[in-house]
Amino acid sequence: MKRLALVALIIVAFAASASAQGMQAGLKGGLNIAKATGDDVPDEAAWLYSGIGGAFLCYMFNDMFAIQPELLFAMKGWKIEVEDETFKTKLNYIEIPLLLRLNIPTEGSMTPAIFAGPSIGFLMSAKAEDEDIKEFLKSTDFGLVFGAGLNHELSEDKGFITYEVRYSLGLATVFDLEEVDEQPDVKNMGISIMVGYGKSF
Repeated sequence: MKRLALVALIIVAFAASASAQGMQAGLKGGLNIAKATGDDVPDEAAWLYSGIGGAFLCYMFNDMFAIQPELLFAMKGWKIEVEDETFKTKLNYIEIPLLLRLNIPTEGSMTPAIFAGPSIGFLMSAKAEDEDIKEFLKSTDFGLVFGAGLNHELSEDKGFITYEVRYSLGLATVFDLEEVDEQPDVKNMGISIMVGYGKSF
């Protein structure tokens, strides 16, 4: 939690220093479609439908380039379907992506964009069915985020609606098991579809 507070403080300080340069800020949320990937993931593993949401800041270097830190609550995990039974593993993270955003200038109120960057996640809770398994997992997760979005400017300076689709890929196994020589190769991955509202400052 101390690391989370430190990162949040850095983001706030960054936003304060950048406010005179051109900022956007807002909230967004939506659907997170999560799964496990890796050599040790069974073939029966399937997508788990959950949620994601939080806040974003966007520091505009110019009309095309921006850097966008975010603070998100992301529900991840996977499910395994065996015959007529389904076993779900649910992992909840506080995630902090730091994205480089490329806006594509267009005429009118629509601005498409593509973005990518690293992300760090802090594990808040973990359950396999009703059993708490947090002690068997790493407290942090590292990954990469890739995506595309569209900002729709509203009339009369009323802000903008943002739509986006992103793909997130974990870079390290989620497990931290004692007394094993090598951790199972199981990583997080997911596809997120989000809608949000923001304003420029």
